Amino acid sequence: MTVRTINDEITFIVWDSLETQNFQFSVSSEPLSVVIDKNNWILKGVQEEIINPTFAEGILLVNGVDFNVYDTSIRDAYESKAFWGDYSISFWDCFNIPEGGYPSTLPEPIGHGRIPADVLGRFSSVIWIGNNFQGDISIWYQTSILPYVKAGGNLLLMSRHGQDFINEEMRDYIGISWAENITNTIGNCISDFQGLVSMEFTDTQSFNAVFGINFTDNESTLLFKETASFNDERALGVWKKPAAGGTDRLDGGQFVFISGRPYRYRSQEIRKNVEYILENFFYEIKTDEIENNTEMTIPRDFELYQNYPNPFNPHTMISYQIPMTIKIDLSIYNVLGQKVGILVSEKQKAGHYQVKWDALDLPSGIYYYKITAGDFQKAKKMILLK
Repeated sequence: MTVRTINDEITFIVWDSLETQNFQFSVSSEPLSVVIDKNNWILKGVQEEIINPTFAEGILLVNGVDFNVYDTSIRDAYESKAFWGDYSISFWDCFNIPEGGYPSTLPEPIGHGRIPADVLGRFSSVIWIGNNFQGDISIWYQTSILPYVKAGGNLLLMSRHGQDFINEEMRDYIGISWAENITNTIGNCISDFQGLVSMEFTDTQSFNAVFGINFTDNESTLLFKETASFNDERALGVWKKPAAGGTDRLDGGQFVFISGRPYRYRSQEIRKNVEYILENFFYEIKTDEIENNTEMTIPRDFELYQNYPNPFNPHTMISYQIPMTIKIDLSIYNVLGQKVGILVSEKQKAGHYQVKWDALDLPSGIYYYKITAGDFQKAKKMILLK
């Protein structure tokens, strides 16, 4: 076990002879993180706590496909930005640098192998390209995926061998039931959600998990289904959006799973679907929207801007800026002064922020949004017209 502190990194060797054991260690300065089996010598699952996540650094794209084995198909998908489109990303590779280097569209990886919890908690969304070949599944189980989601991170998992990636606890979280005992070759992938498109294949889609189209969790929604290979329709895509969000982020905790080899879906179609999910489910902001903001320097003052569009139906964007790290509360009120929604309730770093509000279940009328940050308070009016 390796403990990283503010001053040092210390490795302890222990003999673990029981299924469950407790160990205590002393270090001379404040611990920042703990890594079990840093060099990956033991087949294991590791779940670190997600402590004080910031979710401030946007999207982390995780590659779990070995370039040295799937060179052409995975390179073509990355060259066309099939898995992130026009969004800005940070990149993490489960494997080492491939023999031919990385596609030109990818930024330099910020890390390899397992992802420490303190790194994971920096990102608002994670896109994980899985495969379960050459060891990426062990990285998945050594990364605190479900604790990250429950804390308020948003996850898009696209992979074959879904039964291996999604354990019983994850399956319960998204409310699915496997429909077959083994993974299958699928014949089509049909959209069942307005805004998403059906996806054609560039090669055989084999070793894929399928599940029932009815879910045990009423917060889960069917996204894609298979209609060609079984006696009944089977689900290939699901979106779980908890009404209460995550423990540290009220609009987080979302889990999207799309079954199938992502590098064998037609690039322009999977790209369109990923962009839709990032914008409309995860509320991420596109690269061009960030670049067109001429005030991306650290703000000098607090400010709450007028929502856009206004009037709106049923979505609108609310922007604000803060000059320091501080606890932010951003809430929605009706004309009677009753709170009808909480958009933000967390500590945030200095910067410019934009939040999407969905008023789909509320009647037309005048609403107010109010921000509180320390001694700073400001409210503005907006109009919902249906």
